[in-house]
Amino acid sequence: MRCNGKLSTMKRLISWYRYLSFQKRFNCLKLFVQLVWLIILAGTSQTWLLMRQYRFNNPIYKQ
Repeated sequence: MRCNGKLSTMKRLISWYRYLSFQKRFNCLKLFVQLVWLIILAGTSQTWLLMRQYRFNNPIYKQ
Protein backbone atom coordinates (compact mmCIF):
# COMPACT_ATOMS: atom_id res chain seq x y z
CA MET A 1 0.00 0.00 0.00
CA ARG A 2 1.72 3.15 -1.23
CA CYS A 3 0.19 6.62 -1.07
CA ASN A 4 1.02 9.39 -3.51
CA GLY A 5 4.24 11.36 -3.02
CA LYS A 6 2.66 14.72 -2.33
CA LEU A 7 0.64 13.42 0.61
CA SER A 8 3.65 11.73 2.17
CA THR A 9 5.76 14.87 1.86
CA MET A 10 2.95 16.90 3.43
CA LYS A 11 2.78 14.43 6.33
CA ARG A 12 6.55 14.62 6.68
CA LEU A 13 6.44 18.43 6.76
CA ILE A 14 3.68 18.42 9.36
CA SER A 15 5.54 15.95 11.57
CA TRP A 16 8.76 17.98 11.17
CA TYR A 17 6.88 21.13 12.18
CA ARG A 18 5.49 19.35 15.24
CA TYR A 19 8.95 18.20 16.25
CA LEU A 20 10.27 21.74 16.16
CA SER A 21 10.45 23.46 19.51
CA PHE A 22 8.39 26.55 20.17
CA GLN A 23 11.50 28.74 19.95
CA LYS A 24 12.37 27.46 16.48
CA ARG A 25 8.79 27.93 15.31
CA PHE A 26 8.89 31.49 16.63
CA ASN A 27 12.16 32.15 14.79
CA CYS A 28 10.70 30.83 11.54
CA LEU A 29 7.63 33.01 11.99
CA LYS A 30 9.82 36.03 12.70
CA LEU A 31 11.84 35.40 9.53
CA PHE A 32 8.65 35.07 7.50
CA VAL A 33 7.25 38.32 8.91
CA GLN A 34 10.52 40.14 8.19
CA LEU A 35 10.44 38.86 4.61
CA VAL A 36 6.86 40.05 4.10
CA TRP A 37 7.73 43.41 5.67
CA LEU A 38 10.72 43.79 3.34
CA ILE A 39 8.56 43.01 0.30
CA ILE A 40 5.96 45.57 1.40
CA LEU A 41 8.63 48.20 2.04
CA ALA A 42 10.25 47.59 -1.34
CA GLY A 43 6.88 47.91 -3.08
CA THR A 44 5.96 51.15 -1.32
CA SER A 45 9.35 52.77 -1.92
CA GLN A 46 9.17 51.80 -5.60
CA THR A 47 5.69 53.31 -6.02
CA TRP A 48 6.84 56.44 -4.16
CA LEU A 49 9.80 56.80 -6.52
CA LEU A 50 7.53 56.35 -9.52
CA MET A 51 5.16 59.03 -8.22
CA ARG A 52 8.06 61.38 -7.62
CA GLN A 53 9.39 60.79 -11.13
CA TYR A 54 5.92 61.39 -12.58
CA ARG A 55 5.59 64.67 -10.68
CA PHE A 56 9.07 65.73 -11.72
CA ASN A 57 8.35 65.01 -15.40
CA ASN A 58 4.87 66.52 -15.35
CA PRO A 59 4.95 70.30 -15.91
CA ILE A 60 1.67 70.86 -14.03
CA TYR A 61 3.23 69.83 -10.70
CA LYS A 62 6.28 72.05 -11.15
CA GLN A 63 6.27 75.23 -9.14
